[in-house]
Amino acid sequence: MNMIHTQDGAVDVFKRDWVEAFGVTRLEIDANIFAAELLVPSEHLHIRATKLGANGIDLADDAIITRLADDFVVPKQVIAVKLYRLGYLQV
Repeated sequence: MNMIHTQDGAVDVFKRDWVEAFGVTRLEIDANIFAAELLVPSEHLHIRATKLGANGIDLADDAIITRLADDFVVPKQVIAVKLYRLGYLQV
């Protein structure tokens, strides 16, 4: 259950089912992809990862992932997923 406080002080409560909570609906997946691109544009990540020598990053060695996450001020998971989609990350 989530609560939103409005400007007039009222509290609005809304509930999400497990499908929405885990991001498995097409809309939720698309929203996550959009948010990730907004926070970490692929072109900028590509440039930064290339400068760090990030070809074939191993998920077990997360020094580059941590550095990129710090640079973009996002969780490491966001960087890892984007690097995987860009073909940098070896799983």
